[in-house]
Amino acid sequence: METWIHDTDTPWLESSDLTKDGYKVDVINHPSYGGGLAIIYHDVFYCEHVQQDKNWKTFELGNWMIHRAKKFLSVHLFYRPPGHPGKSIINFIDEFM
Repeated sequence: METWIHDTDTPWLESSDLTKDGYKVDVINHPSYGGGLAIIYHDVFYCEHVQQDKNWKTFELGNWMIHRAKKFLSVHLFYRPPGHPGKSIINFIDEFM
């Protein structure tokens, strides 16, 4: 999901309703402005943010590995903010490919 959470919001996030009943939230903040991407998962799983080597210009990308026992699931979240100059669908497709 898209967020508008900043690094300073971590204490609030850890005590919010999002983290009740055995759920956790992992947030990837955008490096140059507030907000970013988040994943909510149950605490029977181990969630690991996978670093990426590239900063994309036309979209945001979050990569996670979800582990339980000896099995894992790779989760990739793409977010393309609407209506930004220079972020046309053509630019997005060129960069994505």
